[in-house]
Amino acid sequence: MSVAEKSQKKSGGLGETFSVIIQALLLALVIRTLLFQPFSI
Repeated sequence: MSVAEKSQKKSGGLGETFSVIIQALLLALVIRTLLFQPFSI
């Protein structure tokens, strides 16, 4: 992850940070769905 983050900082800017935050939120949403889905069934 650190190598990818360094390459993103080189080309980067606010858009790169924003996309990383969106990816983290999507990942958290997927994890939440996987955790809470069995209980809702």
